[in-house]
Amino acid sequence: MPASRPFKFKSPEEVEEKGKLFFEWCKETDRFPTVAGFAVFLECDRVTVWNYENRPGFSTVLKAIKDKIYDEKLQAALKGEAVASLVIWDAVNNHGMVNTKTENKNETDLNVKAEMSTKDLKLKLKELRGEE
Repeated sequence: MPASRPFKFKSPEEVEEKGKLFFEWCKETDRFPTVAGFAVFLECDRVTVWNYENRPGFSTVLKAIKDKIYDEKLQAALKGEAVASLVIWDAVNNHGMVNTKTENKNETDLNVKAEMSTKDLKLKLKELRGEE
């Protein structure tokens, strides 16, 4: 049986310090912080970051770093500096959030798609209003 690799980081404090340096690096290089970017900065992959989240003591530190990563992207999207759909994708794929459908109280199938043209949206709106 092959021996497992030694842990890259010895303590949560080491990862916390790397997190601070990562956010400074993002500002200096004009980058939006991402989980993938954090992994690149740590010279590992995203799976390694996720695996450390499950190690005792590291979970709290990595959750705080990931929350700060998400918050910075969310704030950028709210200011129009980042694409909202990418922030949503990232929230689902890297931050454990769930994209849920909202229930329509009238139980009418709105069937509106993000790729619909303005003309198609206007036609759908007329259809939903019962207009000809």
